[in-house]
Amino acid sequence: MQAIAAIDFCFAIIYEVPLERFFPTAVLLVLLTLLGSYLIFRPIQGFLRKPRAVPIPTRSIATLSYTCTAFIAAIIGVLAVVKFVVLPAILGFDIDSLLTRNQQLWLPILHTLYYTGLIFFVMTDYEAVLRLRMYTWYGTLIPAAHGRLLYRLLVAFTVTSLLPVSLILLHALEYEGEEERRLVTEDMAATALALAVTLYFITRSLLRPILALDCATSSVERNDLSVNVPALSNDETGHMADGFNRMVKGLRERAFIRETFGRYLPERVAAAILSGEGELAPKSKIATILYVDIEDFTGIAERAPADQVVEMLNEFFSAVIKPIEKNNGVVTQFQGDALLATFNLPIKDKQHASSAFSAGVAIQQICSEKRFAGATLKARIGIATGQVTAGNVGSDTRLSYTVHGDAVNLAARLEQLNKQLGTYLLLDEATVQRLGEAAPVEFVEEVKIRGREASVRVYTMKMSDPAVINHAAAEPTTHT
Repeated sequence: MQAIAAIDFCFAIIYEVPLERFFPTAVLLVLLTLLGSYLIFRPIQGFLRKPRAVPIPTRSIATLSYTCTAFIAAIIGVLAVVKFVVLPAILGFDIDSLLTRNQQLWLPILHTLYYTGLIFFVMTDYEAVLRLRMYTWYGTLIPAAHGRLLYRLLVAFTVTSLLPVSLILLHALEYEGEEERRLVTEDMAATALALAVTLYFITRSLLRPILALDCATSSVERNDLSVNVPALSNDETGHMADGFNRMVKGLRERAFIRETFGRYLPERVAAAILSGEGELAPKSKIATILYVDIEDFTGIAERAPADQVVEMLNEFFSAVIKPIEKNNGVVTQFQGDALLATFNLPIKDKQHASSAFSAGVAIQQICSEKRFAGATLKARIGIATGQVTAGNVGSDTRLSYTVHGDAVNLAARLEQLNKQLGTYLLLDEATVQRLGEAAPVEFVEEVKIRGREASVRVYTMKMSDPAVINHAAAEPTTHT
């Protein structure tokens, strides 16, 4: 900001301003800019001195260029009054003998506009350097105040072209000869026209590629990944367009992978796995397994046309998966007309037994209320809790996420046991213990399970208990 005083001194030399007239305003300019710099930069300096003890002055940095520009504009405006009104009266010289009325009116305005535009670009550049340092040193992205490139171009045009031309015109209009004034006026009119036309095409040339990139960025922000940006120039903006297109192509590929992955896992689980939050690595832990199979589907498939069978299965699975996903379950396998869902793998769920039971009850309700491709289907469900191992199994070129363990086998056995006991939902004792005493279940009997030496106590839901309906309809508990 002190550079303003140095530039003002250079102008004073060019116009041969006596030192006694320049010195008071120069001192005042230096003092005021020092005071303003101290007040404006104090929060930033405090942070730079003690970055660990002082919070980042985000607001001060974000509005730095605007604050400094407004401050300098105020200072230059005050100094213009001092130069052209106060000093002549104090020093006792006749300003009318030095400047005409037009010059006394327009020189302060041009003076203020020039320094205001200049300090805006100086501080914008400093602010960019400061933001870059903040990001490099502390990894902090400082948000920028709203602005438009068009306004910056207009300011740049004003500082570099309009103000100098205006200054020349102001002096030229003081020529006494009528012919000289006419010629100068014609030259200035032609110059103004040329500058206006040039500015119009320069702004179009510079802004069009940037506006195209900004529009495409907004489309991506709205999740429209079909957009591409044509390279409208051969400079840095053209390189930015090419880089943007490569980035969007990568996003489209990632979205395709996520969408495809989501066909095999719930969208929330697929998103978690892609972001590294899911547990795809081989893992062994306590989980609850839910196994669902359609009763007498072989007979139904023999009696119905093939296309109706496929439609029936699609409608059934679409309806059944909803309560499973709602209760944080993951369908890991489809086996003909059956499916296997896991709770607590790969997404953690402390209430996995309750979640599996809620999903099972909801599935039974869906089957009792809904027809699938015009047919009524009944589902047999087995639910078991125990230690299982989950992970990717397959070859080098193709993998499948599967679960193995005694609980998986037991859930499948319980589903089959429904035929023998005349039930449609069976749970093992480990699951019931995790549900708690208030769970709407009842003991059926103790049975022998193929492959197990000890008998298994099995339970089913209380069909007459209204708590079953409420339990299934309730929103799932927040799980961690």
